[in-house]
Amino acid sequence: MASVGTIGTIAIAGCNSSSNTDTESSDSENGVEARTHEIGEPFTIGEGDRVVEYTVNDVYGQRSIGSNSMNEKASGVFTIVELTLENKTDESFKLTPDNIILFDPDNDVEFEAEAGVNAYLPADSRIEPEGPFYEQLNPNLAEEGVIVYDIPGGTYAVLKFEPLGFLDSSDPHYVHLGSAPES
Repeated sequence: MASVGTIGTIAIAGCNSSSNTDTESSDSENGVEARTHEIGEPFTIGEGDRVVEYTVNDVYGQRSIGSNSMNEKASGVFTIVELTLENKTDESFKLTPDNIILFDPDNDVEFEAEAGVNAYLPADSRIEPEGPFYEQLNPNLAEEGVIVYDIPGGTYAVLKFEPLGFLDSSDPHYVHLGSAPES
């Protein structure tokens, strides 16, 4: 896959940007280090009928998504997160990217997934796979998917995975992605 820019990977909590140093000691006491994962490392979140194993497979940046004739240009940089999700329960449920939040810890800013670019994903040969969000995930099956975020160039990015269940009190998990290319 050819990408226009690459998000640098920073895989451990202790290697994040300097403004997070104040929170690192309190985060360590709360077990955040144990819930911080590397790209390629599977981790499981949830309880009851909403248990999902996630693996962030790849992260990269692009200035546009689509084909030469039909595309969407980023206001900053599209950060494309390729991941695998596996339903670890005996009930099916609908997947949405709502529980996966990209945030900039330096500026305390959260970014929502760019659902509007999903229509352009199938036309972009640089991006595999194109689903599975907004689809049912059946019991004990895994799906590969893509989430796209539009963020300012140079932003230090962290993914926060929250539990899917409404009353689920599981702790969130984190994957540090590094800095987006300058736009």
